[in-house]
Amino acid sequence: MSEGAPAKPWAGNATQYVAALVALAGRGRAWAPPSTSRTAKWWLGVARELVRAHDWLRDLIDELDPEAATDTLDAWERSLGLPESGEVIAATDADRRLDITAKLLARAVVSKSQWIAFAEAAGYTNVTITSAQAVQATCNSDCNDAITGPYYCAAVWTLTMTGTQNTAFEAMANKIKPAQTRLIFVYV
Repeated sequence: MSEGAPAKPWAGNATQYVAALVALAGRGRAWAPPSTSRTAKWWLGVARELVRAHDWLRDLIDELDPEAATDTLDAWERSLGLPESGEVIAATDADRRLDITAKLLARAVVSKSQWIAFAEAAGYTNVTITSAQAVQATCNSDCNDAITGPYYCAAVWTLTMTGTQNTAFEAMANKIKPAQTRLIFVYV
């Protein structure tokens, strides 16, 4: 789960469910039989199914977070239109999670903390990002260099991280960056 996410609800426990079911049942000896009776075994059977459903629902919390999902990766990809035309589904679940996260980030304004989280999700460590605004051309400057030069853009983001170059990660990052932004990747 993501940092700062709430803790999972308590794990299901058949003994606690049996106690809860008996407490909700009517009063009398028929509803609170000895532990060896068929009625007690029935309560235990119902409780075990409730535990199974409880644990499945608890695990569903992870599936709502694309960075932790495993069983719902297909549903996440379908809902986001992945893979896009001409692409193939990523080979590993970790890469699929990264594709899903990239697609979701592409729909939002990406902040410095999101860039760092995105790089960390790709396996990089010691990630920092710096940004700088490009100097705008004026009528007194050499406008052609600023407007048509290969590095012109409104903003430059430099991602510095520990690790080796990953062209798939760079392609995804360039896909989700704002159009007026240039990304520079520095690997240390």
